[in-house]
Amino acid sequence: MFVDKNGATYAYEFKNSKIRGTIEIKKTDINGNALQGAEFTLYDKAGEEVAVTVSDKNGIAMFKNVSYGVYTIKETKAPKGYNLNDEILKISIDSTKIQRFVVQNEHEAVFIEGTSNLPQTGGLPQTGGRISNRILMLIGSISILMGIGFIFKRKEN
Repeated sequence: MFVDKNGATYAYEFKNSKIRGTIEIKKTDINGNALQGAEFTLYDKAGEEVAVTVSDKNGIAMFKNVSYGVYTIKETKAPKGYNLNDEILKISIDSTKIQRFVVQNEHEAVFIEGTSNLPQTGGLPQTGGRISNRILMLIGSISILMGIGFIFKRKEN
């Protein structure tokens, strides 16, 4: 209540409401395609878990109605077939605006049983084109026959 110098009274009502914001994360692969099933965990300043959310078919994961303060977000479960992203997002909620982030994941490396990713060692380098063994045998046989033919021809003369 307020009274001015003329004696008039005025009533003012002040309402204090908490600032709450929204955090939106878009989960994509390295090509920008949306990924469903990524789990994100929101932690407060003390490192305590506040909330958990999972990305939908559009790759969107949201934390709604987040109170004023400083938070971190970490991906705690990667979509099937993708590596876990170890990036930690630090976020400050200081307005009611939606804060948007994009997080990308890479495919998991696929190993097929019975194969090796190690480089091959040993053996000679192949510096020329590939010549099959049959061609080499044919050339060798022709050379031998020509040599025998020259020997017989020489004996005749």
